[in-house]
Amino acid sequence: MEYVLIFTEPLALKYGDRIAKQIESYFLKEIDSKYDCVDNYRVAELSDAEGMLDFQNKLLSGCCGEHNIVRRYHNPITDTEHVFLIGFNYGH
Repeated sequence: MEYVLIFTEPLALKYGDRIAKQIESYFLKEIDSKYDCVDNYRVAELSDAEGMLDFQNKLLSGCCGEHNIVRRYHNPITDTEHVFLIGFNYGH
């Protein structure tokens, strides 16, 4: 799970600690409860074309199973809502 912690650092810089921690918490909860052999953690804001392309590339290069979900997060400091596609691959 160390990758998840490293992965969310850039999110904190761009969207703030609160959103980064919520996304990290989602990953840890989902993975711990249901999945084995997880790789290719990915997240992209739906409005970010470059991020969505990177998301798709990571999805295609992972294990055979995939889990993707759209989640909304509110940043109370800037009073803005961000919509993310969050996912990972699992299995062999």
